[in-house]
Amino acid sequence: MIIPMLNDIYAKKIFKTLELFSKNKISDKLIELKYNQKLSETQINEIALNKLKKLIKHSIYYSPFYRKQYGHLDLSSFKNLSDIKQLNLLSKEELRYNVKSIVSSRPVSLLNIAKTSGSTGIPLLFPKDVLSSSYHYAAMYRGHSWYGLNIGDREARLWGVPVDFKNRTKVIVKDYLLNRFREKEYNLSENVLYDFYCKINKYHPKYIMGYGKMLTEFGLYLKQNNKNLEHLNLKMAKFTSENMGLDGINVVQETFCCPVVSEYGSAETGIIAFQCPNGSNHIMSDCVHIEYLDVDGSDNCFKEIVVTDLNNLSFPIIRYRIGDLVSPTNKYCSCGLPFPIINKIQGRVSESFTVNGQKKFHSIIFYYIMKGISEKNTNLKQFRVIQKSENIFSYQLVGDSVGNVIEKYIINKTKDVLGDDIIVEIKYVDYLPREKSGKFRDFIPYKRQY
Repeated sequence: MIIPMLNDIYAKKIFKTLELFSKNKISDKLIELKYNQKLSETQINEIALNKLKKLIKHSIYYSPFYRKQYGHLDLSSFKNLSDIKQLNLLSKEELRYNVKSIVSSRPVSLLNIAKTSGSTGIPLLFPKDVLSSSYHYAAMYRGHSWYGLNIGDREARLWGVPVDFKNRTKVIVKDYLLNRFREKEYNLSENVLYDFYCKINKYHPKYIMGYGKMLTEFGLYLKQNNKNLEHLNLKMAKFTSENMGLDGINVVQETFCCPVVSEYGSAETGIIAFQCPNGSNHIMSDCVHIEYLDVDGSDNCFKEIVVTDLNNLSFPIIRYRIGDLVSPTNKYCSCGLPFPIINKIQGRVSESFTVNGQKKFHSIIFYYIMKGISEKNTNLKQFRVIQKSENIFSYQLVGDSVGNVIEKYIINKTKDVLGDDIIVEIKYVDYLPREKSGKFRDFIPYKRQY
């Protein structure tokens, strides 16, 4: 269902109204972050250090989890950002099993529930305060501003939606209020891509965002059909959650006729890095603090990234191992921004695949199916889907049995999306190995396709 679009001016007014209603302060924080980008790196580090001290102090006073770990800590010993290494690392498993004790007994703003999949594939539900979310979106809009975009500018999405009716309806309403539209299917067939092309020409977005491989598939469709989007004068094509690869970036640049931009972040910590027009991935160092760990068996240029959200006092996330590998660098960008840069981001490992040699899909669909599982309070720790043939899909689950009802849900939802003629298997395993690079793959396609 496509709702008639708002014009950009009216969309900005709607956004202001939503801010007031939700108590978000995105516009105010955007002004603050735009001011910060005019400062020196030394001044940014001072801002980050002050935020870090405040975060740790608040965590010790009001978070039982951190008070137990750091109650003895002398905060006067924190002289610079590197002193954070005195604190313990936080794993995803610790975050998952200690949500109630991590949350502050004195939240600084209204708490909402956020979700993420991260390195395990299993969605994690956790509280996130409105103040932290405001910084999250402000960091994103600051990155958009580097390309001449403003809050309320129309957005086209190759992103997909939840598989259940309730959450799908919420997304449709949210899209309307935020002046954006999307292709509603994970099916990447020519008919679906043509439909998206028609919507783009009808609604004239200012920019397009999506999963990297979805953007690539759309770019290949345009190229194969001698089409491009030059007439739209798009400001950017933004990809997130996964890498595109150089070939994908090239085909999207050629067919979209605009800059291809990387946004890197996580639901837990917000925007971590945003690519500037000069091509550098700038760390949002006034919002997050970044560290790097060596990875055994990995290419020396790649490190495990550790993230501290400097703005989330209500649910402190300190020295968090999000499970991603990146390539850090000491180089600076000629654009003049005061933020350090990440050279390469490995990100999520995802795939596109075909069913019965016909319909093509994006593997993110399995995350959305399993997202429904997390809302049913199971003890599932991890999952992987292996495509054993053109029409056989095997779910490998780590954890206690989810029971017949949940297993039936998985099978039915998979068939609803991929087709009734497919076969769905469910198996329980003790563990799921990672790639040699250290990254986790939640989907492995049928090898005959490649």
